[in-house]
Amino acid sequence: MMEYLEAVRAGLAVAASAVAAYTDWKTGFIYDKLTYPLIGVGVLANLWPAFEPWNFAPALVVFGAGYALYYAGKVGGGDVKLFTGLSLLVPYQQGLPFVVPVLLLSTVSAVVWMGANYLPRYARKGIDWKENRKGLQKGLLLAAVITAYFGFLWGLGRFTWVQGLWLGVPLALAVAFTALENGIRREFFLTHVKVAELEEDELLAVEFLPPGLAEKLGTGFKGVIEEKDQARFKEMGMETVPVYRNLPRFGPFIFLGVVLALYVPKAFEWLTGWRP
Repeated sequence: MMEYLEAVRAGLAVAASAVAAYTDWKTGFIYDKLTYPLIGVGVLANLWPAFEPWNFAPALVVFGAGYALYYAGKVGGGDVKLFTGLSLLVPYQQGLPFVVPVLLLSTVSAVVWMGANYLPRYARKGIDWKENRKGLQKGLLLAAVITAYFGFLWGLGRFTWVQGLWLGVPLALAVAFTALENGIRREFFLTHVKVAELEEDELLAVEFLPPGLAEKLGTGFKGVIEEKDQARFKEMGMETVPVYRNLPRFGPFIFLGVVLALYVPKAFEWLTGWRP
């Protein structure tokens, strides 16, 4: 009985993430009419046939951390609600909260895709190395951390040269994208929008505000533009605001992460060396 219910939960997680991937790819939105019922079903699944209080813990952490990232403009609200629902449907996987392998696999897949897609285009336009100075430092730090981590796994006998060959190119793309992300954002996603034409939950490009303006606006940790912010922009005499638009959709990568985490658990093991 329990195995059957777990299979149903997994199937619902795949179906929901597939629908989210489609709507996000086509429209840029993961709709509440999908995520709210998903959360509701996830809650009920942990109340019946048995009350499982610890199954709520991953979803609460995901929602809290996800909301902070949403407020900072790092993820969409639909992504946060989707991850919350998935965490309720499948709380744990491979001895970890299910969201851990899903998030890692989807993030790595997204960064690799963006690196393969945007790095050559950015190189053809001409890389501004000065603009990416801080990013290059982040990229070097990331490369050092990855090298140290897999060196540690090698010492434990949990990493082989075959894994190195498989992961070398994707991780190199991820490092390169991290190093040049600022320039890529400016070249492909940055646009200046009239204050009156700002849309709901617009992402403020804080990095491209004039010097000192971010402090005057008091943006701090915030990255999402709300209705009250538009009034402040007008009061300060701003005619246009730098925002990010047409960012790559994350929904399809969440779907990929869900499928890999559920049905190809070796993918997470290969990437991290984790063994339950």
